[in-house]
Amino acid sequence: MDYRLVGRVLSDAALVISRAGANSLAEIAFHRKKAILIPLPWAGSNEQMENARFMEKLGNFYILNQYRLNAKLLIATVLEAMSDSRRINYDLIYTSYLINGKEKMLSQINNQITSMTG
Repeated sequence: MDYRLVGRVLSDAALVISRAGANSLAEIAFHRKKAILIPLPWAGSNEQMENARFMEKLGNFYILNQYRLNAKLLIATVLEAMSDSRRINYDLIYTSYLINGKEKMLSQINNQITSMTG
């Protein structure tokens, strides 16, 4: 897969519908897009839901539960997202996401080292 294509598609999109993995959310924020997020319910330690909630607090990101998702709800959410005229501070989102990600990664590394050394 040509990953440059992903950037091109994102830059042209008015709205993104995506899972809530760290890389996807970083790309969405980088390209300054609003998004409907459908976190993977079985992602390790519920990490995708945590990521989605974090983004929802910072901008107009919408979270849909995969198990409750249906066409009517998806269409209603798309219409709501497209009509939402709030200005989003993408610089804050991108910076906060990167800072939060670094802190989380350092914490996990520290926990692993501590558990290995006793």
